[in-house]
Parts: sequence; C-alpha cells; structure tokens
Amino acid sequence: MAENNIYIEKLKLLEWLVKLQDTATIKKFIALKEQNDTSDYDEAFPPMTKEQLINNIKQSEKEIVKGRISDIDSVLTENWD
Repeated sequence: MAENNIYIEKLKLLEWLVKLQDTATIKKFIALKEQNDTSDYDEAFPPMTKEQLINNIKQSEKEIVKGRISDIDSVLTENWD
C-alpha cells in the first residue's frame, strides 16, 4: 500500500471511529491499542537478565567513581529535542 494511501485509510478509520457508537467494538480497539503500545515498549526496552542488571550496576558504579555523573537539575533542564 502506498504511503499516501495509508494516510487516507487512517483518516477514514478515524472518521468511522468518531461516529462509532458500539461500546464493544470501541473496547476492542482500546485493547488492540494497549497491546500495540505494550509491544512497542517491549521492543524498545526488552527485559534484562539478572546478569545484565548486575553488569549495568557495576558499570554505573565505575562511571560514578570516574566522576562521570550529572545532577538531576541539569538532566531535567537539558533540551532533549
């Protein structure tokens, strides 16, 4: 499906969804969205093994000893865009 067609189909779905009154169907869409959101999160942040967690902690401790740290205020004010 061409990219432009995808946008058109999405718009058609949105228009249809706005008009939809069937609660059961809306709940199915919500469940589908939650399932999709969860799978995106799992792909971005796969679970760590205990060994990976311990290694990350040890690496973090080394970085702290080397002085490679940032205080929370500088992190919060940093531009992340």
